[in-house]
Amino acid sequence: MHLDEFEYLLNENTGEITITKYKNSDKTVSFCNVPSRIDDINVTAIGASAFFGCTNLMEINIPSGITSIGARAFEGCLKLKNIDLPYSIISIGDNAFSYCVSLTDVEIPSSVKHIGAEAFASCDKLKSISLSSALSEISSGIFKNCVKLTGVKIPSKVCKIGAEAFTGCNSILEFALPLTVSEIEPKAFSLCRNLSKINLPNGITVIEERLFETCIRLTKIDIPSSVTEIKSRAFNGCTNLAGIHIPANVTTIGDRAFSACRRLANVTIPKNVTNLGIGVFSDCNKLLRITLPPSTKAIKDSLFKECTKLSEIVIPAGVEYIGDEAFYACKSLKNLSIPENVSSIGHWAFSGCELIDNVYIPDRVDNIGYGAFYECKSLSQVSIPDSIDSTGGGLFSECANLSQIIMRPTDNKSLELTDLIDEIKIPLEIKFSNNLDKDITFVAIPKNFFKDEARYEMFLHSFCISKDGYFIDFEIYDELFEFIKDKKTKITVAVSRLADFKTWTADAAQNYISFIKANGNDIVIEIIKKYYVTTLRDLVSIADVITKDNIGAFIEYANANRKVDFISYLLDYKATYFADMHGRKYDL
Repeated sequence: MHLDEFEYLLNENTGEITITKYKNSDKTVSFCNVPSRIDDINVTAIGASAFFGCTNLMEINIPSGITSIGARAFEGCLKLKNIDLPYSIISIGDNAFSYCVSLTDVEIPSSVKHIGAEAFASCDKLKSISLSSALSEISSGIFKNCVKLTGVKIPSKVCKIGAEAFTGCNSILEFALPLTVSEIEPKAFSLCRNLSKINLPNGITVIEERLFETCIRLTKIDIPSSVTEIKSRAFNGCTNLAGIHIPANVTTIGDRAFSACRRLANVTIPKNVTNLGIGVFSDCNKLLRITLPPSTKAIKDSLFKECTKLSEIVIPAGVEYIGDEAFYACKSLKNLSIPENVSSIGHWAFSGCELIDNVYIPDRVDNIGYGAFYECKSLSQVSIPDSIDSTGGGLFSECANLSQIIMRPTDNKSLELTDLIDEIKIPLEIKFSNNLDKDITFVAIPKNFFKDEARYEMFLHSFCISKDGYFIDFEIYDELFEFIKDKKTKITVAVSRLADFKTWTADAAQNYISFIKANGNDIVIEIIKKYYVTTLRDLVSIADVITKDNIGAFIEYANANRKVDFISYLLDYKATYFADMHGRKYDL
């Protein structure tokens, strides 16, 4: 031993020496023998960073009598394989052995009462460690990223496990926590990708942030009844977590707490939960159904985003707000009932809900965000109050089957008709009441269905809102009929105007009747499919579209589609005008 290899500091109060630096740290020395005495004075401590970065050091002898190892004392000793700690040691400092990437096994003497934060962090080859029974706390990050560590027995006196204590310990399969543990800090077990079993002692009150994030082998966990809060991302990315029981005492579930738990199928939220965070169940693509408590006041942003198997949900009556992307891409959701207390619907809230076929928007809603119902491919009918103050663009864009919007009258008309038809791709009927409380129907037509943009601009200016309510200039509307390119759209427009044929101008009547006569068969079939007998009566009062040659085909079509009222009407029509015809009987 060469004492001149060390720098040291004498504590004059205690008469003890601390090794402060190993001078050969930059040399190829592979073994070091720490002295127990210098000048007949006891060496009792290895100071902070004393052997920091001794990259060639493979073995070290620490004598009995050393009571503490300082912070970063051996950090970055890349070739250090084994270390024997004497039973005199009481304290090991922060990062004392972090990045000792060749260290494989460590036994902590029972004399040790404290091990500092990240003491063994990133020891890539550390497989096993025996902890002192005197420990009462597992410090923050103590074994962070020890990817080969296979198991750790937590001493029976431990009350607290620090933040990131075992983060990234990919080889640990299970943990047995003593009943004394009452506090586990954030991310303590995050990224333990092979952790499949762990017990949480009763007495824990909080499941901390990201506690089990990306523990992808965890299939089940029992949350103690003492827990009152589950914080953000606590189980985020636990892709094999198939069942979870949330205790009755829980009042808060944080943002994305169960996001990407892709095997969760059924969840019941306890009645005491008053705060359900953003994206709690987002990307739970096996979630079939969920029960929300009556206390729920908001469906927050992304709460059920991309829950593609979610088929049913009852939104509690007390909900006042539905956030951005709340039900985005819930492709299996069929029935949607928006509670009467809802006042705001966020951007993309129901976008991609492909099976919802009708929507009733309550009267209290005054704001609907951009693309709220974008790509609701089965949506055919929407009922909406005319009092909505603002809507985002593309509200019903890519709703390929939307054929009708009913604007319910209120005392505060503010919804612009243009807001409803922005970015529509197919024509749709809009029904509303004018200032005389008369029901009006007009057909909203996409830009590309007109022969030129100028005609589309005329169409947009044919309706407006004023202090007296909604107004449609049907003279302009009718004038534009001949400039519509699409035949099917022209049929829809013509049918929508039949009830008011007495108000047509001479030019409009000529255009409509000429088209009706040329396309009578198609128009009758469309009316039988989608409208009422009164509409057909209006049609035949204008043009002789039902003849001996086609009435049989119309009756057959009505029968095939179970349109009893049309069958009855057409049979009466046949008996009245074509009495000499004979045919089959129909059971009405």
